[in-house]
Amino acid sequence: MTQAQATAEARELKATIDRWWRRTRCSIELRSGRGTDPWLVPRKPLRMQHHTATYYRGPSGNLTPSLYICKNGRSDVPGPLCNGYGGYDLVYRIICMGEANHPGLGGPITIDGVYVPQNSARKPTWGTEWEGGYQDYETIPGMLDFMGAVDCALAEYGMLGAARPLTSQMEHKTWAPTRKVDRRGFDRARGICLTQQMFNKYRPGTTTPPTTGDWFDMATEAQLQKVVNSNTAPILVRPKRPDGTIDDQVFLVANDFSQKYWIGDWNAIAVIEYVADLISAGTWKEPHNLPALLIDQVPEMENPVLGFSYKPREDYKERLAALRPQ
Repeated sequence: MTQAQATAEARELKATIDRWWRRTRCSIELRSGRGTDPWLVPRKPLRMQHHTATYYRGPSGNLTPSLYICKNGRSDVPGPLCNGYGGYDLVYRIICMGEANHPGLGGPITIDGVYVPQNSARKPTWGTEWEGGYQDYETIPGMLDFMGAVDCALAEYGMLGAARPLTSQMEHKTWAPTRKVDRRGFDRARGICLTQQMFNKYRPGTTTPPTTGDWFDMATEAQLQKVVNSNTAPILVRPKRPDGTIDDQVFLVANDFSQKYWIGDWNAIAVIEYVADLISAGTWKEPHNLPALLIDQVPEMENPVLGFSYKPREDYKERLAALRPQ
């Protein structure tokens, strides 16, 4: 499959999640998957629940402490480490539509008629990393409802197949009982119970909210080109969320705010390098909020213009060339 196909599939999933979990908007932050086809979108009939190992330190603390490692992985296990990620900010992030390094060794197991061979759970399971691990989830505002409502959405969507039963889920320990532990206070039975409770509480009506054009739709190259070609010089901003906090992602916005797009992982470097060229040439007169360019996915290699480090990956140079004004 192609990146565009994976993105289109992610948008369909986002629309489903947005219908179920209406307190915050789902965010598409796609990374390519593992395996021979990085943009493969295999059918995933089962859902696997994971947890991080962090503390909730209140609304002023870091609300996404494990997001970077979930996207990028560790030295011993390359990322992405999950398909979806749920932070303390109650925003569900779609990280990988394909094979993510989340299950590890385990199995075999059969759930709701689906057989998963030993050590082969990446393709048939959708893995979500939920922040937490040390505190009861009842003490973290909104987390129980968040986890249950999103799982209902994942069950309805079915991952390229028909909707799956609410019971088609497992904790990580269900898959790897000798080396993993469940979410604090959970086992598979409680996970199913929570999803069933939230199904009754959050079942959506017939009206589907719009899911395009908001802060959480990842920009396509065509959309970014539209901003670049506009008559008003674009700016970079960190918008405010509905609750007044500042978003930790960066957005490319036309000066009149008629166009606003999130700079996704795959095009972040192209946009940043393009901005650097504008500043060097003296054509970007008001480089607003440049500190916001400290994006979590771009360490290594100095940029003398913007004064921060980054590491170009994949075909960003080619994308940059295609992003020049036309």
